[in-house]
Amino acid sequence: MIIILIESITILLIFPGLSSPPLCTTPLPGTCGPGMSCVSIARGEFYDWISHGLYRTSLPHPAGSLYRSVGYQKPFYTYNYPVPANILVVDDDPIQRELLNSVLNKVGFRVTTLDDSHRVLEILGEGDIQLLITDWMMPGLDGLALTRLIRSAGFPKYVYIILLTGRSDTRDVVKGLEAGADDFLAKPFDHNELIARLSVGRRIIGLEENLRSTRDELEKLATHDHLTLLLNRRAISAALNVELARARRSFLPLSIIFLDLDKFKNINDRHGHATGDKALTEVARVLASSMRPYDFAGRWAGDEFISIIPTADVEQTRKIANRILNRISKIEIPTKAGNLLKLKASIGFCTFKPGLNHVLDLDVLVQQADNAMYIAKSAGGNRVCYLSIEDPGDGGGK
Repeated sequence: MIIILIESITILLIFPGLSSPPLCTTPLPGTCGPGMSCVSIARGEFYDWISHGLYRTSLPHPAGSLYRSVGYQKPFYTYNYPVPANILVVDDDPIQRELLNSVLNKVGFRVTTLDDSHRVLEILGEGDIQLLITDWMMPGLDGLALTRLIRSAGFPKYVYIILLTGRSDTRDVVKGLEAGADDFLAKPFDHNELIARLSVGRRIIGLEENLRSTRDELEKLATHDHLTLLLNRRAISAALNVELARARRSFLPLSIIFLDLDKFKNINDRHGHATGDKALTEVARVLASSMRPYDFAGRWAGDEFISIIPTADVEQTRKIANRILNRISKIEIPTKAGNLLKLKASIGFCTFKPGLNHVLDLDVLVQQADNAMYIAKSAGGNRVCYLSIEDPGDGGGK
């Protein structure tokens, strides 16, 4: 295969000895001699085909023909990133903007262009664009000031910034990097160099996405119970501390629901731990579906669950607790013996009333809800019990 560069952005592929080109494109009539086949493609597309192993959906023809013709056995560049990518171009020169728009569109970018920096933060704040090419010298807010502004904005996703400039002095480069730019591109720029530098940016963005995803997964593992996917004890305790402080500040009630499955040990002993796990996940599902958007539900320990109900008074919490109990009673779990296992639970709750007991702490609140749950269990289970906490040590039921 012979590769000829035409006018800096077009590539002519000549295939000696082939009656038809190995790519699914239209041959150029009258361009090649006898026994040859020619194809004209955009330069950026050609590099993209090579770097991605020629697996572009726009080219259904197998990659092997071209690889054999140029002698490659496998791609020499295998990084995968989403195609196309969104990019923002900021330049006050209309000719430069149009040139960048044309070059980037040819290689699959979705380009947004601006003639000044006034709307840059608004567009980047939408979160769809993470690549930015900006001219350094612009009226008003120049590229350097814009870069500093972007870095101080604290966007949740990283924005990769390339400064386009005619400056080549080392001190200018240092100044741009210190402002937060990731890369420089000198004017007049080479199209191929631009695409290569953007590829670096896309790799870095991809790595940052992977790191953020990994961080989110680790955070979820650290705060959620692996079986029920509810908050774990540490996370629900932290949430309770926050809500208790909020209740004191706002003088609004705060209720705690404590739930324990009735005869759960018998379920494990008679039907196996897999059935027990299924029972726990079904109860967790009921709890999650019974909560308001600003409530919290978590697994406290074993078959014990806890729910935090901000702003709910005694009667509101009682309705929520009874709704949970009613939904749990409707759960049916198939057993190995072919029967359907019905679940029952004991629920206790208490309500913190600001102004009556400001010294109340987390342990007292949880313990009182736990005491209420044990009163319900001692009374035969499958019921809801409320304990007052005006006097945390009274232990009296209502």
